[in-house]
Amino acid sequence: MTPLRRGLAANPALPAPLLDHLVATADDEVGPALAARGDLTRDHAGVLAARCGAGVWYPLLDSGLLTPADVPSGDPWRGLAVLEHPDADPAWFDRLARDPDPVIRAELSTRCPLPEPVVDLLAADPDLDVVTSAARCQRPTARLAADHRWDVRLALAANEQSPADLLRRIAGEAESCRWSPVAWKPGAAPIDLLATLAGNPATPPEILPADAPELVRWRMASRTDLAGDVYARLAEDALPGVRWDLASNPAAVAFLPPLLARDRSREIRQAAARNPRVPLGLLAELALETKVGRALVPRVATATEAELRTLAGSAAAQVRRLAAARPDLPADLVARFAEDPDAGVARAVAANPGLSPAQLRTLARHGATVAARIAAHPHCPAGLARALLPGAPVRALRALARHPGLPAESIVDLLGHSDERVGTAAAANPALPVAVMSTVAGAGRPDPGSAQKYSTESVQR
Repeated sequence: MTPLRRGLAANPALPAPLLDHLVATADDEVGPALAARGDLTRDHAGVLAARCGAGVWYPLLDSGLLTPADVPSGDPWRGLAVLEHPDADPAWFDRLARDPDPVIRAELSTRCPLPEPVVDLLAADPDLDVVTSAARCQRPTARLAADHRWDVRLALAANEQSPADLLRRIAGEAESCRWSPVAWKPGAAPIDLLATLAGNPATPPEILPADAPELVRWRMASRTDLAGDVYARLAEDALPGVRWDLASNPAAVAFLPPLLARDRSREIRQAAARNPRVPLGLLAELALETKVGRALVPRVATATEAELRTLAGSAAAQVRRLAAARPDLPADLVARFAEDPDAGVARAVAANPGLSPAQLRTLARHGATVAARIAAHPHCPAGLARALLPGAPVRALRALARHPGLPAESIVDLLGHSDERVGTAAAANPALPVAVMSTVAGAGRPDPGSAQKYSTESVQR
């Protein structure tokens, strides 16, 4: 019953007595859905905060229904929720950094940014995982930078906040292999450290070795700050992963033609199609040669209107699909794509916010291919939603189950669907009969005169 209660908790038409009942009986699964509602009172917030875990505190603090002062001083998990709040007590940082549970201290180390004294406390932590987490997530302090243990050095090498001079030192250590017996970790190798540095965009590119090993070259292939001759060498690399990453790298777009001429693999062509700077003509060729995916490709996302019209006028449906996925199309292109005979074009445009109910009905002729996107469209009329219901695939049912234009009996039937997400969506449908809402809530038939009264005194302090 929990998935249905979770859906009911998000139902905008939930009667006040049932909202009171769900709040009074909330658990850690239903609580976050309730905490996200816009009609909660501070009394509701107090009950949720007392009954549920830290997951409800984040939305309740964001909404202002709870304040940092409401957090029990002895509850570290709830304390973590208030750290980024402007009214948070600074004492929380020190308190959590000294918490006896290393899991709490490690979680604190991931919260950015922490005050420097707190980072130093974590840098001195007896638990290596806590120190490593701080080295990876926080701006390195002098104490962290001086820690030569392997795990800490590796974390500092991955930290994009590490200053260039520290990254240069670490690179020098990796190349010279000057590790003390205490610092050395069995099974570790300098190549791991160099590869981590290569994958960190903050690492100065000039310190990366020209004769880098395979793993390092693979990480370098995604960087956008390398010299042209380096990209030229990477385009001819024997490692397929290097060429694959390079194909989608906008800084290496000049090397796409020779790369594609050398490598005819589908994976390389798909990666090239996702390159944000791929020439439009080459993108059209790639769309004809391989499947580039259904999502909007980066190059089309930034295309000019003239470029969109060029794609839309293509005789090839694969090319038209590229433009049809753009959400801010001119109205005449939306209309053109709605009439397009290709089901792939129809599916691409079916999510466009500019579609009218009449155009959605036109698209519905393509059947299951577009049913899910039509069902989720905010302009989908009730009659069309009813027409789509028989035989709709599960993905479409997950959207249809939320449509308030469905008959009540259909919504109730969907509550019992074998797919959990369909039932959850049906429970969130505002057209769900109140009597059924009451049954799902486990509250019996709601009585408007018997709403439970809440008190802020029940907030745990």
